Amino acid sequence: MICDIVTPDGKPYEGDPRYVLRRALERMDSLGFDTFNVGPELEYFLFKRRQGHRRRSTRAATSP
Repeated sequence: MICDIVTPDGKPYEGDPRYVLRRALERMDSLGFDTFNVGPELEYFLFKRRQGHRRRSTRAATSP
């Protein structure tokens, strides 16, 4: 998902990675840097299912 995350009142969310990058670029510019190399970092999370817990189906029921 590529978007800017905002709070309910429309202000940028402090934890939004795109906002963090924008602030870092502004800071580097104010410090006189003219080059700033960045790259994406993919994140994912694996969760261990509790023993005896069954996964619920998210598929819609279909009628014959």
